[in-house]
Amino acid sequence: MLSAPRRDIDARQRGYALLVGLAFAVVGGLYGLAGRLGPLPTKLRQQQATSAALKLAQEALIGHAATYRDTHAEEMFGYLPCPDLSGTGIEELTCGNSGQPAVGLLPYRSLGLADLRDADGNCLWYAVSGGFKNNPKAAPLNWDSQGQFSVVDAAGKSLVAPDDAGGGAAAIVFAPGPPLAAQSRSAGPQPCGVAPAEVAAYLEGGGNRYVHGESRDGAGDLVANDRLAWIAPREIFARVLKRGDFAAFVANGINRIQAKLNQAPRPGGNGDGLPAANPFDRHSETSDANFYDNWKDQFRYLPCAAPASYCYGDGGTQRYDGVLLFGGATADGSPRPATARSLADYFEPPLLAVAQGQAFQPCSATPAVFDTAAGRAADIALCLWPQPQVVAQRIDTSDPAQFARLSPVVSARPLVRRDDANRRLQLGQTGITGSGAAAAPLYGCIWLPTALTLGALEAPISLRATFSFYIDNAGDGFTFTVADAARNPVPAMCGASGANLGYAGSNGSTASIAAPKLAIEVDRHCDAAYGDPACSSTYRQLAFVYWGEAANGDDDNSHGRPPNPASGSTGFKKSTSSSFLGDRRMQYLRFEMQRTYDAAAHRARHELRAYLTHDLGAAGCLSDDFYDLDDDIANISPFCFGAGPTIADTLVIDDSDGAPAMQNVWIGFTNGQGSQDQRIYVYNLRVRAGP
Repeated sequence: MLSAPRRDIDARQRGYALLVGLAFAVVGGLYGLAGRLGPLPTKLRQQQATSAALKLAQEALIGHAATYRDTHAEEMFGYLPCPDLSGTGIEELTCGNSGQPAVGLLPYRSLGLADLRDADGNCLWYAVSGGFKNNPKAAPLNWDSQGQFSVVDAAGKSLVAPDDAGGGAAAIVFAPGPPLAAQSRSAGPQPCGVAPAEVAAYLEGGGNRYVHGESRDGAGDLVANDRLAWIAPREIFARVLKRGDFAAFVANGINRIQAKLNQAPRPGGNGDGLPAANPFDRHSETSDANFYDNWKDQFRYLPCAAPASYCYGDGGTQRYDGVLLFGGATADGSPRPATARSLADYFEPPLLAVAQGQAFQPCSATPAVFDTAAGRAADIALCLWPQPQVVAQRIDTSDPAQFARLSPVVSARPLVRRDDANRRLQLGQTGITGSGAAAAPLYGCIWLPTALTLGALEAPISLRATFSFYIDNAGDGFTFTVADAARNPVPAMCGASGANLGYAGSNGSTASIAAPKLAIEVDRHCDAAYGDPACSSTYRQLAFVYWGEAANGDDDNSHGRPPNPASGSTGFKKSTSSSFLGDRRMQYLRFEMQRTYDAAAHRARHELRAYLTHDLGAAGCLSDDFYDLDDDIANISPFCFGAGPTIADTLVIDDSDGAPAMQNVWIGFTNGQGSQDQRIYVYNLRVRAGP
């Protein structure tokens, strides 16, 4: 029955050997001194023997706490054993409820000790605070944990108490001495010969308050005679701090919490202690989960006041949306009293100012290094939630593999066709119309299969695209569209027929293209209802469109409906010249968008330009310059479109649902047919998004 505990005892005995040896050396020194002083009175010899036994038990318990993790690999340092409640010298597997103290006999065998007794032959008794006992455990347990016990002397003067410099008594060892007149002790069958449940028959005090030393009443009768040795939390963690592996243990715990927080979405709020919910898996990440439970009161996490404002830096170019602060122990190693848990009790300048939201201080992107010099740790500030670094993303549909991934969204009679043999897109279809109330809707959209990342950066991010198109048969027109990926989760959306161009409104079948969005509208069909001015048979236009006043309504491509640019603005170009958007002549279009995000104002600014020509040479462009998307066209060649863009506009989009819009976008083409049909071919779409 006792084979498993016996093996545990043997392992602990090896761990405590040095401590026990030191304690014996102390005891031996006391006896040596007594021998040099000559014969001592009997009472003094008894007191020395009792003191030696108490000291030995005290050292063994501190050693047990300081080495607990050595024999319990997933646990923390600082735990003490349950008392012996059976008289066998072996600790109980569990004692009471979580957080409650426990009292019984000293488990000397579990501590690897001999059968220690006081001078009167009594086994030593033992009490352990609920926060330090090993089963059931209560969190947190760290250098700020307070003992539950108070000890007073015979005159009632406090010797140790919770929230004092030592942190109260985490545990007490008692030498009960002979029975008092009011104490009746019955013998038990185990080696100690006592009944561990008879606490009041051996110990004076209770209710977490005990008396140390002899005390007499007015008649001179003894009313207290226990001698106590107590262990303060400060003593336990002073020993733990001296361990060579403790600094790495704490540093690893800090770094693991930082890594776990970085893996999760940035929380809202102003920051405080760590989230109550433990983010670690208790089965696969047991040690990390235990560290989190026991040390989380030493941390504060501070997200930036405005989401995605990236207000913290590491001294380099990387920015962060929050910081993780670790306060460390007090300067003298004393546990913080329960009344001293404000930010100023954990952090010193300059981190105190950061914690109080008063100042900016660089955080560290490198792993924490914990310093145990002088028994304490310097404050640590680790960066959280790094700003995504947008790298250039490229798409080139002249590559057959990339072209074949374009994803059509079509009506029953398709108005988008991916012509793999000729590597071109066909928008529209001749010979079909959708006039009349009962006509089937005619719409078609086609999207790149992967959303492009623009992010929410203060530094400019660019989206550039080029393509060529050939108008074989002019109808209602088409758009080149950039749509927010958060509001359009998958590229399976399309608008309505006719003048809606597959961009605006609802077709009754697929999802609409939800705002925010923007597009370049290429249109040779004049429709006054959509804001087209001065209609004529030779009307042609190139314009930016966004969305109208009705969410996802038929006015999304109505010119002049806010925020859409109106006729006469720089974002709208109309002409009646046959050379502008002419039939059966290759047209070359280049799109430039520069995006910046203002975190303080919670809005993104988009500077838009589009360049159109049917003759690159006449526009002053070399073909290589026109298709070079690594820089703004004006920086590549001052001669290419020297007169400036064909259309230009600025679109400002406020945050929506607490997050920046257009951080990720879909790229595609849309078109619709009504009473007119059309056929337009699109070639060589190239896109680049990035710094």
